[in-house]
Parts: sequence; C-alpha cells; structure tokens
Amino acid sequence: MTIAARAATIARVNALRGAVIGAIVGAIVAAIARVAVGTWTLGADERVRAYAAAAIAGVLVGLASGEPVWSARARGVVAAKSIAGGVLGAGALHALRHWVSAQGGAYMPLALAVVGFVVGAMYGAERGRGRD
Repeated sequence: MTIAARAATIARVNALRGAVIGAIVGAIVAAIARVAVGTWTLGADERVRAYAAAAIAGVLVGLASGEPVWSARARGVVAAKSIAGGVLGAGALHALRHWVSAQGGAYMPLALAVVGFVVGAMYGAERGRGRD
C-alpha cells in the first residue's frame, strides 16, 4: 500500500468516526431538547429553538470530534472548531429545512443527528492533517 493510499484510508476512517460521534451527539442534544421543549416536532414558531439546538450540537461536535480537547497544541484549534461548528450546525439545519425537505427538518431527532453527522464527518476527515 502506498503512502497516499494509506493516508486516504486513514482520512476515511477518521471521517467515519467523526460522523458517528456527530450523529450520536446530535441525537443526545435532540433528546435533551425533547425534554426541555416537550415535543419532537418543530413548528414555524419554534425556529429559534431549533437553530439554537443545532448550534449547540455543532459546538459539542466541534469539541468531541477532531483533535482531543486536552491536547495542549490543539486548544486554540478546538475552540475555533467549536465556534465554527455552531455556525455550521445552524447552517446545516437551514439547508436541511429549506433545500432538502421541510418535513425532514421539522423532526428534531433526525435533523440534529444529520447536522451532527455532517459536521462530525467534516471535522473527522480534517483530523490529523498538517502533522509532520
């Protein structure tokens, strides 16, 4: 196996790991939001809660996937990924609700799991790049 093929395989494994972590985090945030809000569906009047939950899921995925939080050299990167994860989470929910399916974006567990999956896959694939 060549070095390039091995690096591509590692990137795929990291992307899959990040996607699984992201989907789990999104589902956990959805369950917590279900207890707090009291419903699984998100109507037109609950958009703010939906985007806040997606942003929280993105922040938590930014903390959980990618480089470890406790790594001294990655603390600034983890903070930046968490902030970007919040923005990406809200953006992914917007895309899901408006461009994919309004019904799919209205069901909170599915929507937040998809948001976590997408953000986690992006951060997982990026993990380990730029190392010597």
